[in-house]
Amino acid sequence: MGSSHLAIDLGAESGRAFIGRIGTTIELEELGRFRNAARQLPGRLAWDLELIQGFIEDAARRCDRVDSISIDGWGVDFGLLDGAGALVAPPRSYRDPFNAGSLDLLLQGISAAELYDRTGIQVMEINTSCQLAALSRKAPDELARAHRLLMVPDLLRLRLGAEPVGERTNASTTQLLTPSGEWDPALARAAGVPLAILPGVVNSYEVVGRTATELGGLRIVAGVSHDTAAAVAGAPLRLGEAVISSGTWSLVGLELPGPVISPAAFKLNLSNEHGVDGTTRLLRNVMGLWMVQEARRAWAAEDGFETSYADLSNMATGTRGESLVNPDDPGFLRPDDMPAAVQEYCRRTGQVVPTTRGEILRTILESLALRYRWVIEALETVSGTSVDALRVVGGGSQNELLCQLTADATGRPLTAGPVEATVLGNLLVQAVATGALPDLASGRAIVQTTHPGRLYQPSGDASPAFERFCALPTVGTPLP
Repeated sequence: MGSSHLAIDLGAESGRAFIGRIGTTIELEELGRFRNAARQLPGRLAWDLELIQGFIEDAARRCDRVDSISIDGWGVDFGLLDGAGALVAPPRSYRDPFNAGSLDLLLQGISAAELYDRTGIQVMEINTSCQLAALSRKAPDELARAHRLLMVPDLLRLRLGAEPVGERTNASTTQLLTPSGEWDPALARAAGVPLAILPGVVNSYEVVGRTATELGGLRIVAGVSHDTAAAVAGAPLRLGEAVISSGTWSLVGLELPGPVISPAAFKLNLSNEHGVDGTTRLLRNVMGLWMVQEARRAWAAEDGFETSYADLSNMATGTRGESLVNPDDPGFLRPDDMPAAVQEYCRRTGQVVPTTRGEILRTILESLALRYRWVIEALETVSGTSVDALRVVGGGSQNELLCQLTADATGRPLTAGPVEATVLGNLLVQAVATGALPDLASGRAIVQTTHPGRLYQPSGDASPAFERFCALPTVGTPLP
């Protein structure tokens, strides 16, 4: 008979709303999108939760005969609620300079090896655990007022009428959750957060409330609230196919039946994030198209207008890069001027400094492709899985140059698409949760038929470029 669902997909640069009609095919209808960006408030770089909530409620009002709603978004960021259910303060962005040095603060209470052993999560300064360590040391009064901590998608679900619970895939990005799905008291102590404020954890298929009547009385599904988990759920992956969820961040990984927590995985700083149906996403975060987005922003400030991403891609296509950077170098996390940061990296590593916009973009894209190869080799080494093909999903799958460079760099065929894998994963989980589909596998089969993707074949030998990339002082070797 088919079913209809409302998917809200929130990214660090934009948010979108789609109605998905699922039967023997999947039809997507975009209701709208908005530009999402953290804004500078006194003392914090914060998300505009009222803007996001208004967009979601407007989308719900415009729906007719929809069975459910679910929200996915980026990980690690959270809001704190007081005893009356009000926000203690606007939720900070993980890029807030307030969090600078937070990893060092967390490691005062626990070693990096134990932190990894207890969670299997990549050790990164942006993690919720690190943000809480900074908050407990720098703003303890703010944390003392907290009665409940909710990740951003969980917080927005609550405002729609859901229970104050934490969905498991996003909860795993906090680096406070054990591989079996419980909050770890020792990690909470190390981060300086009371265990009592952490919410109950639910699975993705849980129906956790209903919206108000004026918003349609829709069932609220916990869903795959972490956008990467949603993208993987919506990708028709096969054994031996690695996935790159390409957006502001690039998440390069494998879907596995369970976590791989080992000294080798720790040394390579791979993350074991929770997925749907008890799966694990063994992956690593790569800085991603954030570098292109920030370069675009810097040039827009110079020009007084924004150049389209298509035109930026054309600039890079029409030139050849001579230099490489490590996209995961800390200097690219929150620079004031991304093009200048790229040039400075090349300068201090003794390389030719790119001068034109095309050269800078080419340097970024070629470096991203080589970083993807680095991660894929690390995944193969740690998991024992041979990767013979790649699938790129998300907005980055539309970047033809990056897709071809990635196929060339890795020497593997690459399928680009579906572009809307995150939305599709959001919708498929809703359909299973409400009984419209028997399981996720049946939904993925529909995606494979209706969204086959575009194939890129590798060409040339990227080994010399990869050797130069691995020789950069901030890259390291992909082998343990």
